[in-house]
Amino acid sequence: MVLIVVFGASLDASSLAGVDKSTVSMLDRLRGEPLPRRVQSHPGLPDGRRARVARHSGQPARYARATEIAASIGQVVAFGLGFLGLFGNPLLIFIAIFVYLAASSEAQLVAMRAMSRDVPVAAAMMTQIARLEPQAHIDEAVDTLLRTSQSEFPVVDSAGMLVGVLSRADLIRALKMLGPDARIATP
Repeated sequence: MVLIVVFGASLDASSLAGVDKSTVSMLDRLRGEPLPRRVQSHPGLPDGRRARVARHSGQPARYARATEIAASIGQVVAFGLGFLGLFGNPLLIFIAIFVYLAASSEAQLVAMRAMSRDVPVAAAMMTQIARLEPQAHIDEAVDTLLRTSQSEFPVVDSAGMLVGVLSRADLIRALKMLGPDARIATP
């Protein structure tokens, strides 16, 4: 009913024929035509005004700021929905929680992208990789696991050739089944 009144959806046979098309959004299927420009440019929508402003200005900082504003608006709306849900429909509380978390997540994602935009990959990658030898004991591998942030370790022989890879899950399984004195690889 809301779709018919607010968005002008029609339920005649010609507009219902396109309901099963997966390339058309649900709202467009019910309405039979694209959304008006004023709804498309709402700053709270992912492809709204903030995306167009950032795209045309070429300034990612403006996109991040616009997203921050849109997320704040979304959180205020979520708070209002939650408040209304206390006195009316409790389903609004769940919708409010979802909207609040989605707005927070979107703002954090865009802020992280903006901060990492000029950071080279070399600054983010691991440069010190711990290696294990096949004759090493499992307790040495456990010490290495606790000392580093790695979750997988290359097992390299004395000639520098890769023998295998020891993952964290394999290490825990071997520790449980074989004990700490067992060797990583058997000859």
